[in-house]
Amino acid sequence: MFYMLKKNLIIALGLVTTLVVFTGCDATAPQDGVTPQVVAVYPADASVDIATDTSIVVTFDRPMDTASCESRFYAYEGAMGQMGHMMMHQQRGLNGTYSWNQDHTEMTFQPDSTFSDSTMYTYHLEEGMENHEHGSMMMSGMMGMGTDTDDGIICTFSTGDRTGNGTINYDMGGM
Repeated sequence: MFYMLKKNLIIALGLVTTLVVFTGCDATAPQDGVTPQVVAVYPADASVDIATDTSIVVTFDRPMDTASCESRFYAYEGAMGQMGHMMMHQQRGLNGTYSWNQDHTEMTFQPDSTFSDSTMYTYHLEEGMENHEHGSMMMSGMMGMGTDTDDGIICTFSTGDRTGNGTINYDMGGM
């Protein structure tokens, strides 16, 4: 019963986040043809029951500069999106490796170890990721993918309960 209540709460928070993000979008904002766009993220913001051996995948609409993207991507254990992104950068980040598809439109982050069971995670795509033409990704390129911050987006997800105890670890990263 308690597990279902927590799961429903996570889903409700995800829906509220999505509503807030979409009501702030301006579909008429001009696109310069060079500004890269994020077209998909996995796990999606507010996802639940994600496998512990998953990777984080970000898909762009055009070839990207790998170094600028990797240096502006952060992943953390805990629901740190509520604390603000500046505090997130002071917390322990997940170590891992990056890989790219052949045309550099899909970045995959594979953590060095599997995610923990029943745990929330946060990842941050910081504004300034560049494509091959050095067009910089602005906030307009990321709307609808997660929670807006003043320089990027934050997505959270939780792994599934593989332990059978029915609880999710809402660690706030030591806060």
